[in-house]
Amino acid sequence: SVTLTAIGNALIVSIAGAIGGAKTAGIGVALAYNHIQYEVSVFADYARMDLDGDLTMLADQHSQIWTASAGGAGAEKAAIAGALSANVIISTVKTYITNASHVDVTGDVSLTAVNKSDIRALAGNVAGAGKAAVGASIGYDEINDTVYAYIDGNSWVSSTGGDIMLSA
Repeated sequence: SVTLTAIGNALIVSIAGAIGGAKTAGIGVALAYNHIQYEVSVFADYARMDLDGDLTMLADQHSQIWTASAGGAGAEKAAIAGALSANVIISTVKTYITNASHVDVTGDVSLTAVNKSDIRALAGNVAGAGKAAVGASIGYDEINDTVYAYIDGNSWVSSTGGDIMLSA
């Protein structure tokens, strides 16, 4: 039996904060920007395999962003507070057999691509003043993941005693 595994783990933990205070006017703005982008692949390319047992190919990625941004401002006359949290995860996870590969096994053939992306974000603010106070918070999160498990049409994969399974 042969097992081919690629595992990618990424974690960003960030905290952004700002406090502004003054007698006349106070301004406090916090910004947090986090970006994860990568590819995890397991593949057989132009390969020849004759195996007694199973062939297991697994590409597994887990990306996480945990972030908090907070702004605060205070003054006797005017205060402006704000917070912005922008988070992006872009990943590609692939498991494949391609380019005229020839694979013969006596057991199971399993190609699995797994993607787990998670963003946990918090943006907030506090503003206080004697005459005017303004506060705004904005949160933007984007997860753009592509997951593949395939055997191309130019390759030959056979199992004499098991199953051929693809999962993405």
